[in-house]
Amino acid sequence: MLFPRKRETKYLPTTDEIPTFVGMTIEKMTFQNYYSAVRYLEGLANLPARDYQRQRTNPDVYLKRTGYFLRLIGNPDKDLKFVHIAGTAGKGSVASKVQAGLSATGYKTGLFTSPFATTSIEKIKVDNFYIAPGEFANLVEKLKPAIDEAYKKSLHGGPSYFEIFVGLALSYFKEQKCKWVVLEAGLGGRYDATNIIKRPKVTAITNVGRDHLNVLGMTLNEVAKDKAGIIKNGSKFFTAETRSDLQKIFKLTCSRLNIPMKIIGGGDHIESNNNLAIAILESLGVRSKETNLGLKSKLPCRFETVQKSPRVILDGAHNPDKVGAVVESLKFVKFKRLHLVFGVSLDKDARGMLKKLIPQVDTFYVTRFQMPFRKVHEPEALIDLIGRYKPVLHKQAYLDPFQALDEALKRANKDDLVLVTGSFYLTGELRARWYSEEKVLRTRRSFS
Repeated sequence: MLFPRKRETKYLPTTDEIPTFVGMTIEKMTFQNYYSAVRYLEGLANLPARDYQRQRTNPDVYLKRTGYFLRLIGNPDKDLKFVHIAGTAGKGSVASKVQAGLSATGYKTGLFTSPFATTSIEKIKVDNFYIAPGEFANLVEKLKPAIDEAYKKSLHGGPSYFEIFVGLALSYFKEQKCKWVVLEAGLGGRYDATNIIKRPKVTAITNVGRDHLNVLGMTLNEVAKDKAGIIKNGSKFFTAETRSDLQKIFKLTCSRLNIPMKIIGGGDHIESNNNLAIAILESLGVRSKETNLGLKSKLPCRFETVQKSPRVILDGAHNPDKVGAVVESLKFVKFKRLHLVFGVSLDKDARGMLKKLIPQVDTFYVTRFQMPFRKVHEPEALIDLIGRYKPVLHKQAYLDPFQALDEALKRANKDDLVLVTGSFYLTGELRARWYSEEKVLRTRRSFS
């Protein structure tokens, strides 16, 4: 096993280890090491490996190659206690609340979520802080020999960016001696890299929607069966899914494994997420005081207000179900006119999202995100689509997302609302207008 073996690695100091009089110089150096580590991980995407989202024949290969990689780095998942959460919408928010509740109780608790909003460290958190940029860079450096070994020798191919990130997070949680770890599934459940864990104490599925049908199955029943793959022997299972035919799929799985299942009721998506988090925390013996502290936890770009006059809200909703939740939340916000900055990935249901948004919008600013690894819907094509539904609606296309945001802010009055949605990549990029990447790296938090 490569990971436990002692070897000389390049030591990259963290800023809290350096005297303050040279702090700025060391901070910049640490950030550069961090940026290099991120470029290395993202650059692995140009290798000809099997793609989890595109190649679904023999999908168990993805767990096999994740398992091979974790064995190389010393099985960091061993001895950690897990809460594993999947679902089409709300899983990140529920995971964050559960982690915060466990942390408030005094347990050192790790959190792994995806995607990040502004910078990579936002995916890995222990208690109240993200992994430090220097620690992130050091850990990537430490993992490189195992990554090389996996690409050379694994019969299943080298690990993907996401699979490496799971290994990186688990290694950090083990180093930090976490008592609990809350994992948010990346996509689906059964073959997701997070499902490599063996015996979670709690598994939960928020709901089942139509996102990623091309990957998980062409019907909701097929999607539910894929997500049900996280349910494991020895765990307690919770779900806030309300449809009886989908609940039946979960019940059959729980019955086969002889484990308890609890269906959580609720009203809107916020209440449903909160009730699910409460039920999970109560099952783990967390008291109401700490549970209430957990419910205050939030993630960036989840109906986040970043400016008040005019009010600006960022929400990374990227499918019709999530956009529907945004529209529902707008009912509780007072504003005169709605200015919508909208961009969406090419593989997402733009038509379904627009059908829900158009009745609410006064002016559209259609744009794209600039992250080069994902294709986008061309803004002009979206303009044409909007015109078919509501020809008289004011709309304009912008290739520069910051230009689209600037124009929306320029046109909006102080009583208007500017909403940015359609893509997590878009909201994350534009969030930097208010919370720079350097600020997140320096404070290891997403909020002031």
